[in-house]
Amino acid sequence: MSTIQSVDRTFEILEILASEPRGLHIADLVQRTYMNKSTIHRILKTLSEWGYVEQKADKSYRLGVKIVDLSRMYLNNLQLRTEALPYLEELRDKTQLTVHLGIMEDGEVIYIDKLNTSNNFRMYSKIGKRVNAHSTSLGRSMMSYMETEDIKEIVKKRGLAPATKKTLRTEEELFAELEKIKSRGYAIDDEENEDGVRCVAAPIFDYTGQIIAAVSATAFIESLPYERIPSVAESVVSCANNISRRMGYNI
Repeated sequence: MSTIQSVDRTFEILEILASEPRGLHIADLVQRTYMNKSTIHRILKTLSEWGYVEQKADKSYRLGVKIVDLSRMYLNNLQLRTEALPYLEELRDKTQLTVHLGIMEDGEVIYIDKLNTSNNFRMYSKIGKRVNAHSTSLGRSMMSYMETEDIKEIVKKRGLAPATKKTLRTEEELFAELEKIKSRGYAIDDEENEDGVRCVAAPIFDYTGQIIAAVSATAFIESLPYERIPSVAESVVSCANNISRRMGYNI
């Protein structure tokens, strides 16, 4: 199997540094890897800029906090899916709607779980797919508890691209909607991310009180008419609260 040499070398350095929590100098890495000094220096410089390694006062290098962040996110998501599954199944069975579990990463929503129903064959969502936060109930339910500056940063970076003719188009509209979401405890996506599809979502918190994810119930509009939204929202919020408790949040 062919590999990319520069990537191989990068991971080799990361694995060596992982075994040496006190750090290593470039000379040590030269001896361990048999790479030349300039190659190691370039790799370390790039890793430092990304936060994956950091240079100590004695000029040695060790793993950076970004590695810890990645590990924490992986473990949290692994635990989250495990703890959430029974409640997601309960929500799907109770509502007979498609259920999604999503997280926010770099200003986008990522589906990390999806529980199907028998009538969802046309839905475009799938585990691992990234979607805009502003046009989805998952994204807006999480954004409603974020700091104003963090929301503005997402808008600046990702924009407010319309997914459908109903998508919110301005920052003012977005903030007004986020206020409504926080007040009632759940978000509604009324054909704003996909034509003919309606969603209801609620946020999930961890033991520190931080937003870590959101859960939604999704259906085509004929299966989720407006008059059904309150009862579905009650079930979604209950599901989100149960998962939050499992993640250590004191409701």
